[in-house]
Amino acid sequence: MNAAGGQEPRGIPLSEIASHLQLRKQWLSEQVASEVLRLFRLSVVTMAALTVVLAAVDAVFIYIGTIGPADRLMTERVLLAVVGASIVQVGAAFAAIVLALFKNPNPVASDDPLAEE
Repeated sequence: MNAAGGQEPRGIPLSEIASHLQLRKQWLSEQVASEVLRLFRLSVVTMAALTVVLAAVDAVFIYIGTIGPADRLMTERVLLAVVGASIVQVGAAFAAIVLALFKNPNPVASDDPLAEE
């Protein structure tokens, strides 16, 4: 009791605060990973749709005689570039997710009162 006869405010133990902050950090990391995966899926679907559209336009132009088979829009180089870009996207998405989930940007200092001993 304090001088006014009321209860002393009880402090929250530092261990509870530390565990809550750790859970919040984990939740935020999972949200970032989820968002990166969503954007990755969107980019892959967009790239696939663009490839299909270009192949269809290519086929239509060849069919109506606007261009010859030698003047195709979807050449081997274009397809290899699409495959290469997809590989880079997979690597970038994987790296972003790993960094979001496992990176420790602020290592615990030894004089930190929340540090576990």
